Amino acid sequence: MVISIYGGSGSGKTTLATALQQYFLNDGRGCYLLSGDDYPHRIPKRNDEEQLRVYKEAGEDGLRGYLGTKKEIDFARINEVLAAFHEGKDTITLRHLEREDGEISSEETDFSGISVLLLEWTHGGSDDLHGVDLSVFLESSPEETKERRIRRNRDENATSPFICRVVELEQENSKCSAKMQDVFSSFYILPSLYHSDLDRGFSVIGYDLNEQLADREDLDQLKNMGINLKLDFILNHASAQSPQFRDLVEKKTSTVNMLGCHDGISLLDLKGLLPKEEIQSLIDRIVSRGGMVKNLHGQKNLYYQVNATYYSAFATLYVNFESGTYTILESR
Repeated sequence: MVISIYGGSGSGKTTLATALQQYFLNDGRGCYLLSGDDYPHRIPKRNDEEQLRVYKEAGEDGLRGYLGTKKEIDFARINEVLAAFHEGKDTITLRHLEREDGEISSEETDFSGISVLLLEWTHGGSDDLHGVDLSVFLESSPEETKERRIRRNRDENATSPFICRVVELEQENSKCSAKMQDVFSSFYILPSLYHSDLDRGFSVIGYDLNEQLADREDLDQLKNMGINLKLDFILNHASAQSPQFRDLVEKKTSTVNMLGCHDGISLLDLKGLLPKEEIQSLIDRIVSRGGMVKNLHGQKNLYYQVNATYYSAFATLYVNFESGTYTILESR
């Protein structure tokens, strides 16, 4: 089992993790305590410099896009450790990061007999971290964090405004991860993540992902959070730019019938086939028999569909098609 204990700097992660490790050892279970602080790309001093550089160049938004992301953290490396543990490897290569340049080392560590891996880390709730079985989030206020960081005297810049802001942003990221954990089991995206042009996303050009909305990595992150993803296959809508519609044009297909869809009887398709007056007469008669009119995007007199069944509509209304003309007859 992998247990991730995460929260902002100074929230008590190390204290809790050490106590848990002792509990498991006293219970006769092998337990290893792994610090995620060994897995940034840079040693602490250089990472602090990079944070400041990013902030000067791109401001707080740039800093948010750096902290706890793949730009700062070597998630691939720590994920390899968790994967090796789940595979039951007796020996796992662990990374050790010191405070001076060149003080980065790797060590083969004996994991035989270890059944519990405790990960203690600020970023232990990240979506980019894979293989965690149980997450424990520790929340603390900025004031508590600052007091504890000063008390433990590990960082000479603990009280600097910039470092305090970095810590606050890291805490915000941790809280966001904790709040979203196990909130959803399924995610239904409507209308789609595909390429479309009109009709609020329902007019589909093609079923490849529109990367302005999402990319493959976004979908993988949802999967890793245990969230099932549901997308519509929009069979009854197509864009004029779609390969299917272009095929109809190229083959000079002259007639396409659409009698109705999930919202009722289509009326937009009658434009150019019937005079506007006859379309309005159809609408009025069907509405008088209990039908409902759905306007297009809230615009009056720009009708989308009539909510009625053909059985209800034609129970008192007959349409005669003669020589390409349409005549509305009185009910009989």
